[in-house]
Amino acid sequence: MAWGKTIKTTKVPIAIKDFKLYTMSGNALWAKLNLAGIGTPMGMLDNTYYYTDEDGWKLILGDLVQNSSLYVTDRYDCDKFAMKARVLAFERYALNTCGFVIGDVPQGRHSFNLIVTTTGFLLFEPQNNIANFGVFPLGGRDYHADVVLI
Repeated sequence: MAWGKTIKTTKVPIAIKDFKLYTMSGNALWAKLNLAGIGTPMGMLDNTYYYTDEDGWKLILGDLVQNSSLYVTDRYDCDKFAMKARVLAFERYALNTCGFVIGDVPQGRHSFNLIVTTTGFLLFEPQNNIANFGVFPLGGRDYHADVVLI
């Protein structure tokens, strides 16, 4: 069977928002992450990184929030929520600066997101029904980022 002929593709609509766009080299972003104590075990995936300011992220993050009622242990849990938010950021907004983070919270290991702004880094919890949902500074709400895929 020729799978290529049976797979239907759909065009994903690009969500156009009025936000300012900035760029940074992969080396510059790597240095900033290193300075913040956040590891990049996979290295930098791109040579150029596209990001926005906090006002721009305010327009975008509401679209990246996910319903926590989808949670299923080990099938659709924190790492899937964080990875989906990362994918939606570049699929809908062409921003490759919503990183997939693995770190620690008081309950143990957890996945969440790191976003790059013009003033530095912020953390983003994409699950809408948990106590720490939303955006906050590094180390805020007792979230500690160890490594990021960005």
